[in-house]
Amino acid sequence: MVSKMKILFFIWLITAYSEASVYPPSLEQINTFLKHKGAIRRPSSNTDAVNIVLNYIEAQKNSPSQKSCLYFRKLREEKDITFKDFIPIKILESCQFNSKKLKHFYKKNKNIIPVWAKESFLRLTLEKAKSNRDSHFLSELYYELSFYTLTNRDTESYLLKARKLLKKGSLKNKIKKRLNEIAPRFKRNITKKDFYSVAKNYDEKRKFPKARKFYRKIVTNHSFTLKEKYKAWVKIAMTYKKSRKSKEYVTSLKNLGYFLKTKIEKNNDALNLYEENQIALARGIWTLHQRDKARNILKSLISIKNISEETKALINWLKGSMKMEEKKLSEAIIFFKRASDFNHDNEDLNSKIMWALAWNSYQDNNFKKAALYFDKGARKIKSLPVKRRFSFWLAKSLGKSKNHLRANRILHEILKESPFSYYGIMASKELRLPFSPIELTKKDFIIEEIPLFSWLYILEEKSFAKNYLIHYLKTNDNKRNRKSYLRYFSQVGAYSEGIREFYKIKPELRQGLIEKELELLYPSPYRNMVNEISAKHGLSPAIIYSITRQESAFNPLARSWADAFGLMQLTPETAKILVSDSRKKLHLPYELYQPEININLGTKLFKRLKKKFNNNYILAIASYNASQRVVKRWYKERFENDPIEFIEKIPYQETRNYVKLVLRNYIIYKRVLSDNKFYFPEEIISNGRS
Repeated sequence: MVSKMKILFFIWLITAYSEASVYPPSLEQINTFLKHKGAIRRPSSNTDAVNIVLNYIEAQKNSPSQKSCLYFRKLREEKDITFKDFIPIKILESCQFNSKKLKHFYKKNKNIIPVWAKESFLRLTLEKAKSNRDSHFLSELYYELSFYTLTNRDTESYLLKARKLLKKGSLKNKIKKRLNEIAPRFKRNITKKDFYSVAKNYDEKRKFPKARKFYRKIVTNHSFTLKEKYKAWVKIAMTYKKSRKSKEYVTSLKNLGYFLKTKIEKNNDALNLYEENQIALARGIWTLHQRDKARNILKSLISIKNISEETKALINWLKGSMKMEEKKLSEAIIFFKRASDFNHDNEDLNSKIMWALAWNSYQDNNFKKAALYFDKGARKIKSLPVKRRFSFWLAKSLGKSKNHLRANRILHEILKESPFSYYGIMASKELRLPFSPIELTKKDFIIEEIPLFSWLYILEEKSFAKNYLIHYLKTNDNKRNRKSYLRYFSQVGAYSEGIREFYKIKPELRQGLIEKELELLYPSPYRNMVNEISAKHGLSPAIIYSITRQESAFNPLARSWADAFGLMQLTPETAKILVSDSRKKLHLPYELYQPEININLGTKLFKRLKKKFNNNYILAIASYNASQRVVKRWYKERFENDPIEFIEKIPYQETRNYVKLVLRNYIIYKRVLSDNKFYFPEEIISNGRS
């Protein structure tokens, strides 16, 4: 006998979703039917929301088959189904087509398929069409696919295949035009207006000698403006930097400086460009361990009339930083004080100067003076992350001055305001407080005001739900507060997109959201793969996730300005070294987009770095971002006793922030992956194992 509870549930069920065309049933309803197969009768109507979902999931499991084909064709004919325009994809997946019928089906549906599902529709059609010999049809499909790919490489590949299949006609001309736009290096007649786009295209393909050839055409052609020549010359220098050729990079900047100096009197833009160039040159030479030469460049620059106040401040800050690197703290403070006297609007530079004044005093063991500067910075600076940095070191300075009561109060304030930040974690460490495990409770899927997204999710079409969500946000950006979108991203595994949306929220509003959105902000996808790879290399999964999150935010198709690829952002040069001792040969760089290959090689790289630095995590993490050579030099010149102080002394801002964020990630991931409380693992900031 059916229980009273089941009867009531059934009555509620058939009345709750009379509008099946708009909203799907809840996961609870679907799971109840799946769990109690036969015990609870389905609604009799085939257009009821519950029946639609159950029949759809069953057809999907049996696809391809004649039964599935018939079901999806019938569903396509139903009126007022919210996801109706998406169904042709399911028909393509489940049905058989001859050449004529496939072409007819494509023409009938190509303008109906929504944008967010277009790529899948075209790919499926293409796969079925490959067995035919209709070159025009195949060419059209390749051409259309070029508009819906995620990478330029695929776009270019499709266009080249489309071009190869056709000899003439209007479609051939369209393909040629689009290929010239996407990959201008294929143009037959390259004019001077194409020089920059062609050079940039070669640059993106890592064909640096050819890129430099066209950048130089801009530099040597009198019809280009000084700014255009400058831009091209900087690009030439950057090709050397991407190739890890530091000396050639510096030489290129030096030659650019000679050129600009001859233009200062005749061109109003030349002085500003020269200032920018000489600062870059001085920094480049400084990285080659030639401080005296770098200082001479800065000395020569500051002697020029009419240079900006901002440049004067920057020069003095750089000179002071060089003196501090040499541990000549009394000389460094003179330059930092000079830097603070210049009037300009660059808040970031003002923050760096204020930090330098405070940090120099701290390094000179003048903790009371350091506390005054840190306190001033914490009060004056608007940026919340920078404010936390000043507050933390204010607390450290007060502690060194034996003012432990105020120091602890500040640490508790940091911990309360930002427990998941680097300085919040360091505050816990200073206060000797344990970290509790974090249990990520899976949020229930809620059917809300995005009906189509909800349908796709309930129908177990998460990939399409993700595509639709991204499309929806682009076209409806101002309709809702970003906060209310966030849970949707984690539900469909759109981590990089969700993290990007999170950081669009104002900093003062973000802090209270972090704990609520940990599943999105600190996800652990590829769990089985990561566990297997971490065991293979003898590393904690927490460190793999920590680096991956910082490198790519779990976007497998990520590519950086420095031409690092994939989840753990590996350059082809590094990957080539990592696979050189194995039989497997990779098609670089594009196989680096494959998660398993990328994570395995990235973990292998970190293991090697850790071993080279005697299991020192800080140095290994820094080397993952910068070069081993430069990290060794930093350690030799800057490390004294305190590893946390050493992190603050890392001269590259990018690497300094990177180390902090990976350490932050590491603690949070340990909390996510642990079952018990733990104290700050001191071994990760010294020599030891995790």
